[in-house]
Amino acid sequence: MNKIIKYFLVLLLFTFSCDISFCQSERDAPSHQEIYGSGSNVFIDFYQEWLSPIKGGNTCPMYPSCSQYSKILFQTQPIHEAYIGTLERVLRCGHELYLYPKRMVEGRLRWYDPSKTTFPTEYESFNGLNTTEILLESYIAQNNSKISVLNESTDEQFAEYLVSQKEYYRASTEYMRLHFYATDSSKKLEYLRKIGLCYYYDADYDGYEQFIKDNRQSFSSNQLIKTEMELLLGKIYYYQKKYLKAISTFEWSGINIENPFYNELQFCIGLSYARLFQWENVIKYFAKVDSLSYRGNISKTLCDSLITVYSLPTRQPWLAGTFSTIVPGSGYIYSGRPATGVASFIVNGLLFWAGYDAVRNESYGLASALGFFGMGWYVGNIKGSVNAANEYNFNKRNEYLDKLLNDVDLDGIHMK
Repeated sequence: MNKIIKYFLVLLLFTFSCDISFCQSERDAPSHQEIYGSGSNVFIDFYQEWLSPIKGGNTCPMYPSCSQYSKILFQTQPIHEAYIGTLERVLRCGHELYLYPKRMVEGRLRWYDPSKTTFPTEYESFNGLNTTEILLESYIAQNNSKISVLNESTDEQFAEYLVSQKEYYRASTEYMRLHFYATDSSKKLEYLRKIGLCYYYDADYDGYEQFIKDNRQSFSSNQLIKTEMELLLGKIYYYQKKYLKAISTFEWSGINIENPFYNELQFCIGLSYARLFQWENVIKYFAKVDSLSYRGNISKTLCDSLITVYSLPTRQPWLAGTFSTIVPGSGYIYSGRPATGVASFIVNGLLFWAGYDAVRNESYGLASALGFFGMGWYVGNIKGSVNAANEYNFNKRNEYLDKLLNDVDLDGIHMK
């Protein structure tokens, strides 16, 4: 009974709701995360408030739920794309859950599947890099610099002691106090730099980003410190898997080959391009790294290893779409999603059979309704197969990169 309600009744409400979906204006639209559970859509709201409780409430294993997923689509996409996207999501619901990252939502384990109409270039990795906490002193040593005690004052020694104990939040407070009372401009700038390093190594990435925005003008007076701070900001974007933003931040520095951070910067840009599977740019930037530098050996090894990415197993999106055009669901099976493929075949087969039977019995009104729904399922099955093939390729390449880059620490420390 639950499946019948989900596959047909909910779908009926989704379809007609497109005409009376009340979208918020672009200016007032909330963020993607905030939009979950928000907005107004008459028929979907009716389903969530009155019909969903009949089958035991929100039992959807996905996050957001299928109804909420559809509501987001109708609020953010053209009607025909929202309609197709809704049907394709219902086909996938509950199948191959291992492909989705887990999220704890309101005390319940759900599988995260945000709405997307096309396969993105910069997609959320399910595994990502295994990042580790790096000692503040180690990073500075790798860049021929160090956090030194500027004088023998007790306050400065105490701040350095807190850093050595990785009490970065407390250390930053001490450096803020020292910065406030310092009269020498060079000392004030060095204290400001150390505050930023404390934010970074305390993994307070939001705090660091705001700190840079507030103090970028102050850092501009010293090119070396400015480059270091911007470099760390780019690394933060890399850790957050915002690879395009990381690249633009790295490249914005515009430093020359004489800068001590030049090799590190080129290496980080190459690493970011690797995460976007843009191999020509990877080779281009790794080639700029001095072969005799610390990053030189790593860059050469990575370049040699990345060549094997061309031999990884892949699925052709056009072929997956063709398969599902001929036999609904077969493209999903080809892309490694057999359960979704079987569900697609059954749903499309039943709708085709019901439509044929309606025509044979001269029930042309019913046949038209079934044809309308059937075409949506059919097109959704083709589009979903193409997306499944793209995601298959993306996951395979990311798994390979995770293994390859797992031991390469972005801060220059090789930690096991």
